[in-house]
Formats: sequence, structure tokens, C-alpha cells
Amino acid sequence: MWLDEHVHRPVSQSDDRCYFGCVAGDHCEPAAHGNIEYTEYCSCGAWRRVNENRFCREYGPWHAPRRTLPPAAQVEMADLEGWAP
Repeated sequence: MWLDEHVHRPVSQSDDRCYFGCVAGDHCEPAAHGNIEYTEYCSCGAWRRVNENRFCREYGPWHAPRRTLPPAAQVEMADLEGWAP
């Protein structure tokens, strides 16, 4: 699978936004909930969401670069996150 080709390392992140919900699926870290959420980007274009509350962080899984998504999915993500292709 493409996402497993190398070890992802965040090189940039989006602006902070209000906490929206758990980003880690079944592995939620409640201590990280309630403050901010942001998106980290790897140099390869992969991205993941992160919840942060003081010293606690909850990391979501890495996802394929958004530019590879079909146009309908890009529009849906733009509505959710203010992102435009």
C-alpha cells in the first residue's frame, strides 16, 4: 500500500481549530480532547489529524494526499475543513 512506503514525518501543519471529535477511531485518548485540532502534513503529501490538550496528544492515522482524491471527495473535504484543491 502507498502509505506504507516510508515512515511519515510531519513537516508542516494547518492552523488550529476547535476540537471536533476523536481522530484516532477506536483508540481515543480522552485526555487530548476538548482543546484544539490541527492537521499535520508529511513531505510526501500524506496527512493526519491531531487533537491536542495541554501536554496530551491524540494522533489519527495517515491518509493519502488529498490531491489524489476524486473531485467529489475534494469538494466534500473543502466543505468540512475550508480546504480547496
